[in-house]
Amino acid sequence: MPRLFLRIFGPWLLTCLTVAAGESFTFTATPAVYSAAGGTITFAVALNYGATASALSLTVVAPNEGWTFAGAAGSAVPQIVPSAGDIGNLGEGFGFLYFNIPPSPASFTFGLKYPAKMTEPQTFQASAVITDASGHTTALPATVTLTLPPVAPAITTQPADTTASAGSIATLTVVVTGTTPLSYQWRKNTTVVPGATAATLTLGPLQTTDTATYDVVITNASGSITSRAAKLTVVTVPTSPLIATQPQNATAAVGSIAVFTVAASGTPVPTYLWQRLPAGATTWSNLGNNASYAGVTTATLTVGSTTQAMNGDQFRCMVTNSAGTATSGVVTLTVTYARLSSLSIRAIAGTGDQTLIVGLEIAGSGTKQVLLRGIGPTLSQYNVAGVLADPSLKLFNASGAQVYQNNDWGGGTTLSNLFTQVSAFALPPASKDAALSILLPTSSYTAQVTGATSTATGVALIEAYETDPGVPSARFVGLSARNQVGTGENILVAGFVVGGNVPLQVLIRAVGPTLASFGVSGVLADPKLELYGGSQKIGENDDWGGTAPLRDAFTVTQEFPLPANSKDAAMLITLPPGLYTAQVSGVGNTTGVALIEVYEVP
Repeated sequence: MPRLFLRIFGPWLLTCLTVAAGESFTFTATPAVYSAAGGTITFAVALNYGATASALSLTVVAPNEGWTFAGAAGSAVPQIVPSAGDIGNLGEGFGFLYFNIPPSPASFTFGLKYPAKMTEPQTFQASAVITDASGHTTALPATVTLTLPPVAPAITTQPADTTASAGSIATLTVVVTGTTPLSYQWRKNTTVVPGATAATLTLGPLQTTDTATYDVVITNASGSITSRAAKLTVVTVPTSPLIATQPQNATAAVGSIAVFTVAASGTPVPTYLWQRLPAGATTWSNLGNNASYAGVTTATLTVGSTTQAMNGDQFRCMVTNSAGTATSGVVTLTVTYARLSSLSIRAIAGTGDQTLIVGLEIAGSGTKQVLLRGIGPTLSQYNVAGVLADPSLKLFNASGAQVYQNNDWGGGTTLSNLFTQVSAFALPPASKDAALSILLPTSSYTAQVTGATSTATGVALIEAYETDPGVPSARFVGLSARNQVGTGENILVAGFVVGGNVPLQVLIRAVGPTLASFGVSGVLADPKLELYGGSQKIGENDDWGGTAPLRDAFTVTQEFPLPANSKDAAMLITLPPGLYTAQVSGVGNTTGVALIEVYEVP
């Protein structure tokens, strides 16, 4: 009878020979999945071969030590015949089992027990070797692989509670055993964290909003498990304030708004406090929110309704938190302003229609402190001939009512100090010149200078100065005078001062022929306008020419229009701060009544 032997040994290498027709060998195992706790696997053998076989053997190789024989059953069950030379012949361990098989196809099963220590898949390699009468050998190979059943995930290392600083990186890690593949899903406060599907969760740069509890759900084919909830605490480490954007110098016109802004970082979030150093001062002071300043404890300081007194003020911001204080750079506020700060007319003060009348216009809001002077005799000290010996000064409001009057100024200290304040030439205390210090609401006014007697005439000077401190909202915006224009010392002269620190655009007109349309007789037919800065002529005009810029200036200052082809004179000019004189004379030394006007152009 042919003999089949089972060999339990490893590793084993099988060399395959030619398979003859009609010969086959199958080798299977039940179950194909085994438990790591130990048990028995049943192997099934089905072998076909021709009757001419002279020798046949069956070899099965186990992958490692520990498998033991557990009996055989089925059709044509062979008889096991141990071989004395192999240690495995006793039915255990690492060796061979041999079978006597019938001289015909065989189908049977046998069992092998495996040890409890098995932790890996097991692969068995088997081969039936058939030899016929002619010596031809055929090898029929087969392989059976046994796998462990899926093992549910088990956490061996839980994610740990972690404390980290804001801006840093934090990691949470779980260590898991179980059949692969394993999938991971991290959650924040039980809400899925998108993309967090690895054993390690990396978070950062951290923000305080990352403070939460984090767990991870691990899943494989055998089930899932959820880790403990690990608490991540993000703490802020105090850092001193750092100024990222420094404030910048600001320039604003009087009455407008100036803004200073600083940008800073720090932990905890810093606070702000703006300070001011007034122009000419040496001590910084903290600002408080009031009508002049807003946002003094924020990153943006707003200076509202700037005044000329603020010009040159310096500002800085103190940025503070628990870690320290940073001081911003020092910035300067430049307050720009330009205004007519004083006005004057010099002309012949006559009688009746030849009375020297000067129009003054005060615009803005509030009131204006004004110094008015009507000067006659003191002009002779400046080589002016034919002066008015005893001028009388009167002021009328827009309704034509007289509101103030002065004959002799009296030499008082208050007025003398005001003369000095506005840089006006002094008047002898006993002179017959007139002067008034008055507070006027915004409106239009006319000042008149006449002689003390009804028949007195002569050259006189009317002056108006602003004497209020700083740059109040009420200001001079216009000066006008209508008078007889003569020759030599008797031409019509208007003086004005542009105050401030930026140029001012002014409209100056010398109106003659157009006055006739308002019923004025004896007008100056062809006035000539000349403008001086000090002793230097800086501009002149004979016929204004009807240009569009001048027409627009007439409109914006609300002055009556001039015919485009008239002989009236006008100029629109932008003047830097300084003292100016506008003179009106007649072309060809002609004489007549003319109107001189000086207006601020908004």
